[in-house]
Amino acid sequence: MKEHGILMTPGNTTAIDEGRKGMTRRLTGLAEINKEPDRWTIIGSLSGGSSCETVVFEDDHCERRTVRAPYAVGDRLYIKEPYQITEGDLDTYRVWGKYQRDYKDFSVGLTVDEFTRWFKRKNRFGRTSGMFMYKSLARKWLKVTAVRVERLQDISEDDAIAEGVTLVKHIDEGGHWEFMGFQTDTPLEAFFDGWHSLHGDDKNEWVRVVTFEKIVKE
Repeated sequence: MKEHGILMTPGNTTAIDEGRKGMTRRLTGLAEINKEPDRWTIIGSLSGGSSCETVVFEDDHCERRTVRAPYAVGDRLYIKEPYQITEGDLDTYRVWGKYQRDYKDFSVGLTVDEFTRWFKRKNRFGRTSGMFMYKSLARKWLKVTAVRVERLQDISEDDAIAEGVTLVKHIDEGGHWEFMGFQTDTPLEAFFDGWHSLHGDDKNEWVRVVTFEKIVKE
C-alpha cells in the first residue's frame, strides 16, 4: 500500500465531500500512447480483474507498450489543496495557517523534512498551490478500490454520474445535468464539457479510470 497526492478542482472536492463523486479519470502515464491514441489496442493486463494496474498495448505491427498505473488497488490518495502557512515553530515543527478552499484554520505538525523544505522557501508565508502541499497537511483521504484503462468516449452515463455529474431539478419538475459549472441535458454532455475545459479538444484519449472511497486516515 502506497500513499499518493492527487489534485482535484474545488468543485470535484466538494462533490467528494458530499458523496457525489467516487471516480476520476486521469491521463497520468499515458502521454506516449495518447500521441496516437487510435493506433493502440489493449491486448491484456498483467494483474487482471478490476485491478487493471498494468496494461499491455499493441498496434497493427505487433509493437507493444506496457504501461503501469501510478495507483494500485488499496493505495491511499490524499487531496492536495491550496494553503497558506502563517506561523511555524522551529522547536516542534508545527505550523499554523489556513486552507484556501474554505479558509479553515489548521495547526499541524510537519515531518522534519517537510518543515525544512518549508522553512527554506523564500516566500514561506505566502499562499501556495496545492501542487506543493505537504502530505502532513492533508485532511481528505481516499482509498483506491479499482483501476482500469479505457478510451475517454467509452464512459457510461452511470460513470459520468459517479464522476460527480449532478441532476439539478427545477420547480416545474424538469431539470438539467451540471458538472464543473456546465449545464446540459444529459450526464455525458455535462461530463465532456467539463473534461474539455481542463484538457482541450477531445481526441478520445486513453484514460485511467480510478474508483475510490472516502476514508478517515488513522
